Amino acid sequence: MAIEIPVFSYEFNGEVISLLPIGDLHIGSAGSYWRKALEVIESYKDSYIIYLGDVINNSTKRSIGNIYEEELTPSESIKVFRDNFLVPFKDRILGVVLGNHEYRSLKETDDSTIENICYLLDIPFAKYMFVLDISVKGKIGKGTKRRTNYSIAVTHGSSGGRFMEKSARQSRYFADAIEGVDAYIAGHTHIPTNLSTGKWKYDSHNKKVTRILRRHITIPSWVNDYYAQQKMFPPSPITVIEVLLYAGREKKIVVKETGVM
Repeated sequence: MAIEIPVFSYEFNGEVISLLPIGDLHIGSAGSYWRKALEVIESYKDSYIIYLGDVINNSTKRSIGNIYEEELTPSESIKVFRDNFLVPFKDRILGVVLGNHEYRSLKETDDSTIENICYLLDIPFAKYMFVLDISVKGKIGKGTKRRTNYSIAVTHGSSGGRFMEKSARQSRYFADAIEGVDAYIAGHTHIPTNLSTGKWKYDSHNKKVTRILRRHITIPSWVNDYYAQQKMFPPSPITVIEVLLYAGREKKIVVKETGVM
């Protein structure tokens, strides 16, 4: 059986489109700031949303986290995510991917409740990775519009380690896994980063070697739990990552990071 990576295609009118990637909410953990994340989503009312997994903490008897320190059970956490993050914003959501915390249930019991909810709400879903194909159509003259196309690879992430360079290492893994996209967005490490790398690309059609720019974005988490304290991990910064895609002759991606009190 062939393994396919889903591609979700969108076309928007406007000079700039705002993307709001949100993940690592860890709803259910006593240290989750999911209510603060919800306030952010509500305040960025013109942004399109991407959910990058670990939206629930989903502690089990076999997981690292302690189920007796949880604020909510896994089923209660899913209901919070459904009622607060999916249903109210379903028309703004461009895609949802699972994280390693949701994967616990998928691996042990074949339970993918979030996938089923997304299916019922007609929200684009992928288990592990997807690509956004986004066209931004901005005006360049009277009655004329220019289409600028962006491709963005999205996954939850997979990289361990104690120090901040784990986000950069994860970005390298992701870039090695899939080529031909303008940006990579992941979470998982709980350490926000915004990196740019260049690469030479041979154009066989025009017989030229051109330089391309790639963005590597890691989003922050919304949790400070007991496990992190037990392992002496530093607290994650509470910030918002916004990705802006501009219409124009040249591709332009701007990443804004804003602190949240």
